[in-house]
Amino acid sequence: MFEEFYRREWRDVVGLGFVLTGDRWVAEELAQEGFIAACRRWNQVADMDKPGA
Repeated sequence: MFEEFYRREWRDVVGLGFVLTGDRWVAEELAQEGFIAACRRWNQVADMDKPGA
């Protein structure tokens, strides 16, 4: 389920964004955009071996 994926992965995705940008707000914005894209394609993403990768 997407909600579980989101809760499980949010912190790591924002953390990666922060490491890459050095800006917490930009990192959260990037994470949000990424999760929106994943949600729109959830049927494909959910079938992946490691959807968080």
